[in-house]
Amino acid sequence: MSRHLGVLFLEDSEDDVLLVTRHLVRAGFAVDSRRVDTPDDFRAALKSGQWDVVVSDYSLPGLNALAAIHIFKETGPDIPFLVVSGAVGEETAVEVLKSGAHDVLIKNNLARLVPAVERELREAAERRARRKAEESLAASEIKFRRIVETAHEGIWMLDRDGGTTYMNRRMADMLGLDPSDTGRAELLHFLAETKIVDAITGYLHGKTDSTTTFRAQCRLRRDDGTALWGMLAFHSIVDETGSCFGHLATIFDVTEHRRLQEQLMVSDRMASVGILAAGVAHEINNPLAAVLTNLHMAVECVPTLKLDPSSEKDRVELDEELRDALEASERLRDIVRDLKIFSRTPETSMGPVDMQRILESSLRMAWNELKHRARIVRKFQPVPMVHGDESRLGQVFLNLIVNAVQAMEGPGTVRVEIGSRDVYATVMVSDTGRGIPPQNLSNIFRPFYTTKGNGTGLGLSLARRIVEEHHGRIEVSSVVGQGSKFEVVLPFRMPAPQAAAS
Repeated sequence: MSRHLGVLFLEDSEDDVLLVTRHLVRAGFAVDSRRVDTPDDFRAALKSGQWDVVVSDYSLPGLNALAAIHIFKETGPDIPFLVVSGAVGEETAVEVLKSGAHDVLIKNNLARLVPAVERELREAAERRARRKAEESLAASEIKFRRIVETAHEGIWMLDRDGGTTYMNRRMADMLGLDPSDTGRAELLHFLAETKIVDAITGYLHGKTDSTTTFRAQCRLRRDDGTALWGMLAFHSIVDETGSCFGHLATIFDVTEHRRLQEQLMVSDRMASVGILAAGVAHEINNPLAAVLTNLHMAVECVPTLKLDPSSEKDRVELDEELRDALEASERLRDIVRDLKIFSRTPETSMGPVDMQRILESSLRMAWNELKHRARIVRKFQPVPMVHGDESRLGQVFLNLIVNAVQAMEGPGTVRVEIGSRDVYATVMVSDTGRGIPPQNLSNIFRPFYTTKGNGTGLGLSLARRIVEEHHGRIEVSSVVGQGSKFEVVLPFRMPAPQAAAS
């Protein structure tokens, strides 16, 4: 079966074209050819893209093989370019080959023509296949690089000794690294726990089975020293013989998940303390009621006692002591009542809330913080009841009052005001403390953000969440050196639930 061969002749002699064609046909090729002899025709023919091989004379009127090769390279087809000439010297042949021709043949001796054509066709096919494979590989590399670069997990590739060979953008962002610095980054530097460092070192030194994957939730440190929690997976990369030639680490950022988990634990502990306080208050309440009743009776009976005149002094002292005991017991009763308010469960405590009552309870609960550090100024305007959770709102106001006191470095003033605005009740807690720097104002409601050495950073975030659950809002303004002002705005009535769309 004949093999099709498209031949573009750059030749001024039709006889020479027939000579070359005869040799190719004898070799079993079905030749489809065209002859051109000018630069413009040569360019136009090359652009048609239908040729398998170019056969060019060395010298044509106004054109030689070197100029033809230049045109050939400009057009760029990856096909053999053969020079067939009547007489070409060795130096000329070398020059032609260096210019880009694939072979040089003599017209009077075309025995090498067919082998040369077959060889060059084969090599051209191999080049095209190799180029196609390279293009396919490059496309795959681009595709997978895009996948890796857009992955939500951080991906870090290391060589056998632990040096960085690649790090995706997500990993660089998590660790706070500039992309230009990732090549110098060392994984062990960012691991904050000794046991994790030891485990990874075992892989790097070949002391750990390279077929196993190490997984752990661990604490890392960013480039600026701040903490990061991540799910780390680390394993070695081995070749067909089982030899390790690198390592792969992936990290999934679980910092926010960890914070929410810790917040839930704190909330659970607070709920447990509330339940305990409710139980203690209930247990104290009954015997306390008996003590108060008896003290009231004793205070009333003392003046009616018939004593010797010489014992009048003792009667006065007894009356004062009983009244002191009665006052202390009533103070204890208020504390028990406040504990019951602050420990109610959300399921049972929704209802009308007296803002003045809850604020007075909050002030009493904060009395130990207040009495030596601040002067309290109250400004309570009568406002309607607010529908809400007395216990949880009390938690909000207690937190704001305690924060106000702790913001003052020396004796100062805490103002607590109740007012109204349209259909809203407003509660203002302000202090004359050190104030909040502007750069910190946007962070104070963020969970776990704190400037206190022993703070949890949960107070204000929980306060805002509680207020928002009551369809209200909490606002803050502050001037450094003058103090801060927090305003809680709550609706008098909860919005009616919207009917579901039909």
